[in-house]
Amino acid sequence: MVLEGPALTFRQAGQVEPVRVGGIGYLNALPLTRYLVAEGNPVLSISRHLPSALAEKLRCGELDIALVPVVEYLARKAYRVLPGISIASYGEVRSIRFFHRRELSQLRCVGIDDSSRTSAALTRILLHDLWKSSPELVSVSPSEALQALNLNGKLEGRDELDAFLLIGDSALAVDAQSGWSCIDLGTEWTRWTGLPFVYAFWVWHGGPAPAGLVQKFTAAKKEGLARIDDIVREHCAIAGEDPIASRHYLHRTIQYDLNSLHVEGLLEYVRRLEALKILPRIVRSTASSESLLQWVEESP
Repeated sequence: MVLEGPALTFRQAGQVEPVRVGGIGYLNALPLTRYLVAEGNPVLSISRHLPSALAEKLRCGELDIALVPVVEYLARKAYRVLPGISIASYGEVRSIRFFHRRELSQLRCVGIDDSSRTSAALTRILLHDLWKSSPELVSVSPSEALQALNLNGKLEGRDELDAFLLIGDSALAVDAQSGWSCIDLGTEWTRWTGLPFVYAFWVWHGGPAPAGLVQKFTAAKKEGLARIDDIVREHCAIAGEDPIASRHYLHRTIQYDLNSLHVEGLLEYVRRLEALKILPRIVRSTASSESLLQWVEESP
């Protein structure tokens, strides 16, 4: 379940405008967003949006910092990354799954959910480089993907799907039906490369950030990881999801650091994007892990 709503704005004397923060309501983001404190220094204006809206709002200046797919960072020189924080996996991710009813090398039509450009691009890499498959790719919504799963690939007024990508809480809640197989893309990437995969991180748009921003987001992550049981209890009470599975997912499956090994995995991903020309433009250097990421700098 994704929550949306107006920003909660707090102001203090001496601060002209709050920092506009955009998060998402997916379960895997809650340890990073649930305990962000709006008041204090700097003051934050916090809102939640659909993943597809976050990148656009950051791009057009409606947000100052947002939790966005990593591919959004790659195409814009003005963006900076908050250090030490990401949504990543080393092996199984569970919330990014590829369902197929034909052999991978024989796929003809694949449905892609473009709400996460990072996962969609990863699917294209795996299709070309690992599975040696060149199907037609069509855009489908999560509801259409679930319809195809239940109707043996059939979509009203559309070509039949041989496979589709499903992401987010929808992927967590569904199992493969008879005649379908399911691949966890986090597992597939790590088995193939030996590296973790980074899906999203906090990206700042603009010049120097206000003093205290990095510390504030780092403290929110620390508290979120310490209070996963509270997060699961709140989330499952609203979403009606299994608390045991949700707790395991946050405790054991998703990683929230952004260390040198995560950056190495990200570099491998970006180099493959470049080789296949999947993105229209990449303005970041892939010469080394050090040159790939530019970190947020704070005002004195």
